[in-house]
Amino acid sequence: MAASLKLFELVDGKTRTISFSPAVWRARFALNYKKIPHEVVSLTFLEIPTVIPAACPNIDAPTAPTLQLETGQGLLDSLAIAEYLEEKYPDRPLLFGSPAEKKLQLFFQSYIQARIHPAIQRLVFEGMYNMQDDENAHYFRTSREKSAGQPYQEIPGDRNENIKELRENLGLIHNVLKSGDWIMGDHPGWADFVLGSSFMWFSSCSPNDFKEGVLEAFDDQVFPNFWNKIQHANDNALPSFDKSQENKQKKSGILKSLFGAMLNKKDATPTLVETPNYTGFGNSIGGSRPSTPASSAPYSSFNPDKGQLRPDFPISRPSSSNSNYGHGYQSHQNTDFGGQQQSYASSSAVYSHSTSSVGSRF
Repeated sequence: MAASLKLFELVDGKTRTISFSPAVWRARFALNYKKIPHEVVSLTFLEIPTVIPAACPNIDAPTAPTLQLETGQGLLDSLAIAEYLEEKYPDRPLLFGSPAEKKLQLFFQSYIQARIHPAIQRLVFEGMYNMQDDENAHYFRTSREKSAGQPYQEIPGDRNENIKELRENLGLIHNVLKSGDWIMGDHPGWADFVLGSSFMWFSSCSPNDFKEGVLEAFDDQVFPNFWNKIQHANDNALPSFDKSQENKQKKSGILKSLFGAMLNKKDATPTLVETPNYTGFGNSIGGSRPSTPASSAPYSSFNPDKGQLRPDFPISRPSSSNSNYGHGYQSHQNTDFGGQQQSYASSSAVYSHSTSSVGSRF
């Protein structure tokens, strides 16, 4: 049976085979973990503004990822897509768990975006630029200079300082992963896919920095083991969400410990707002994107900023734009990120509002 869902993703301009957006990877993980058949359509930065609105008439400010629903309407934003899939396919493996566990995982996402992404953004900047063809490279450079308010050459900053900052902020996450196979304990969930998507983005855009800043950041195999597992997150062998009371308590305890550590860490409490301001880049990686209060999002009342990453180490997409479950990754070393717009949908209605320009953001 042909896939009825269509996922629009962001790829590099040179080879059109590297899916580098962290937000896109979150949506891909959600679709693949639930084993939902879907078609993948690969677009560059400059193709997003025309191709997506032509396919999804309800979208006038397109970004990636966009999920075209069975109705033909489009749903943007990786978290909104995951929430839609969770509601539409409750019999498939769950992403969020209980309402309390969902809030803890979204807090974890906010921490990742506020404390981990800034250093990664600076470290992957050159790699993202180099993977573009001339036209997309020009767009990437000029839009980032405008957003950052500084010359292109100054945006990445000092590499060693970026690596140091990243390692320090990974400490809390490292401690959580030491206590279980996954962030939520014995099964992957939304928090794992958020972290994994960030690593996919980092590794595909700057593999050497990813190795030094993540895989070799600690004297153990915690992050290498997680990286190895998350790359196989499309496999059928992944454990499903365990609903037993014992494991619920175990998983809640793990994230509550992280939650408390984050709140107690000096100057490390992320702001739970729609669009945190990432150092050196302004509100958007792909253009200006005004903040939107969470109260204006009808589908989700708890909305940390959603973003995109892309893979770097041994993962990438095949050149084919079709995929039954979106499987099939091979080794790559460059990557980019693309963006997403604010749009929220349920199975009965689609809500959309414009919040970005050409559409690449975190």
